[in-house]
Amino acid sequence: MKKVFFGSFLLLIFAGSSVYSQIGVGNGAGSMNRNDNEEIVNEFFKGIKKNEESNSIKGSPYLNEDFQIAMLDFPNYDPISAEVRYNIAKEEMQVKIDEDGYRVLHPGVVVKMNNRPFKMLGYRGEKKNLDLLGYFEFLTPDNGEGDLVLLNKHSITVRRGKAAAAMQKATPPKYISKDDLYLKFGASKPVMVERKTKKFLKQFPADHRNQVKGFMEENKLRSKDIADLKAIVNYYNANF
Repeated sequence: MKKVFFGSFLLLIFAGSSVYSQIGVGNGAGSMNRNDNEEIVNEFFKGIKKNEESNSIKGSPYLNEDFQIAMLDFPNYDPISAEVRYNIAKEEMQVKIDEDGYRVLHPGVVVKMNNRPFKMLGYRGEKKNLDLLGYFEFLTPDNGEGDLVLLNKHSITVRRGKAAAAMQKATPPKYISKDDLYLKFGASKPVMVERKTKKFLKQFPADHRNQVKGFMEENKLRSKDIADLKAIVNYYNANF
């Protein structure tokens, strides 16, 4: 049973449905405060020191610079809305509570911003030699039934600046953004989408590769296109 916190900022999901049967479901509005949600704040958040962000780097480390209302779904608690922004560079979901800044600590918390659900997952990076932990945006629903899911991994790195030289001005360090698409089969870790068709098909179970290949050829789909990948994922989940 989920614990229920009564307060003016508590939001409930649809009556008669599970609180979170599917990533990407649920709506709400309002703002979270500490007094009404003390136990949640203590369990799932950690304070952020003021002036912790660097202002010497050109650009922004955030998905959106400003805080915006988002829905937070917690394990064993009802969902609550709060002001959130995603610091991609630090892999942090930052939450404003009573004008103070906090970061989400628990990887099981799902954050839904502008109907875009994000969740922290373990994965193999681009070089596939390290286990990493980071937030993924769910581009197709996760129904919790072992479905194939298409994910987007936002990343931001810092490009080093250059010192002034003869006839050349100094340039400051700069944030560089990049998006990578991933596939997640059931409970397995996300794997980066292969852009070449032959390698892409090998990412599917051997028993289903020929059917997926036929579907792609019949509909002229490519693994480089997000809309095409969504169509492939929907086909796979409907048939296997």
